[in-house]
Order: sequence, then C-alpha cells, then structure tokens
Amino acid sequence: MARIQFDHHDDRKDAAAALVSLREVGMKPDDVGSLWGLHDQGAAFDSPSETPHDLYEATLAGVGPVQMSGWVAVAAIAAMRTTTSPNLTEVLADADLDDAERSRILDTLAAGGGVVGVKARESLAADDDLV
Repeated sequence: MARIQFDHHDDRKDAAAALVSLREVGMKPDDVGSLWGLHDQGAAFDSPSETPHDLYEATLAGVGPVQMSGWVAVAAIAAMRTTTSPNLTEVLADADLDDAERSRILDTLAAGGGVVGVKARESLAADDDLV
C-alpha cells in the first residue's frame, strides 16, 4: 500500500494552487489527488488556468458535493461502482486513514478548505533499513 501525505488548505483556491505547483514539478495524476467541497453555487473550478488536472464532481455521503482530481477521482469513480454516493472512507480506502486524519479531512472540507494527497512512489519510499 502506498504511503500518502495529506496537506490541508484553509481555502480551496490554496489547494488548487498546490496542485498547480505539484504539476509544475512533474507530479502525475496517479501520484497526486485533491478534494474540496462545492458549498457555493458556481464554486467549481472549470478553467485549466486554475488547476492543471482533470476535475470530477460527485456527491459524497456525509460530505456533500465535491470536486476531485487525480487518484482521488479515480478512487471515487471506483467506489461509485458499488454505491451512488460513497462516503469518504470508501473513497480513500487505499489511504488507510485513521480516525484523526479522517476527521481532519472532514473538518477541512466542512470549513470550505481543500485537501491534496500525494502518494509516495515505491521507488522513492524510505527503505526501512534507512529510517
């Protein structure tokens, strides 16, 4: 299972800016994903200048309408094969979230912020002998 580092942003625009920065340094959608709530009418980003990733919209149980990209969107689409409105735990199953991290993500989304999750590639993951 890939290790995933989540960065929490107080504003979804900050999360989108983080995506732009990660894309500029060569991160691929398989390695970086994002998630933010769409609490306001017209809140969706729909311009490539705002974020370089393809964005997908869905409704997550317990969260509401969201916009996602990268591996998070792929996971949500996979989760929607079994339920039309998956919850955060189902979408982020590969992240193996503990209760504290899950709560922090939910709190960030509820406050209008965004979350960016970066997967560590196996080739870049720390070797247990070196830690």
